[in-house]
Amino acid sequence: MTNINIDLVILIITICLLGIRYPHYVLIAAFINLFGYLLAAIIFSTKVNLIVFGGIFNSFSFSNLSFIETAGLFLSGPFLNFLIASVLNDKPEKTQQSLAFVIPYATLRNPLKTINMRFAFVTFLYNIGLLLNVSLF
Repeated sequence: MTNINIDLVILIITICLLGIRYPHYVLIAAFINLFGYLLAAIIFSTKVNLIVFGGIFNSFSFSNLSFIETAGLFLSGPFLNFLIASVLNDKPEKTQQSLAFVIPYATLRNPLKTINMRFAFVTFLYNIGLLLNVSLF
């Protein structure tokens, strides 16, 4: 049986880092990311023991995977966020300033696309760090 835990403190930190003006879009992006992980776990037919839903710092415990399968599992969430952001296309004449993609409190023309891109980028970097056993603290 899989346990799913929700880490509210990390979710609030995620909202503050990625889009404090649009917390509902950050939560949507977090659920998309978690769905990507679960979809990859189903595809690789692995047993997931524990899932901690914590925004950009999602974590899970699984068993019996090779390094390639583990990398595929870790990168499936950011890939799904990137895929959703790619599908949500802006009109070419409505481009944003580059700085609006970085500032979490900026007013965005297409917030779901921008927040999914931010989420994909940050979780990709975090998961690469986990794969390479790089400690942040």
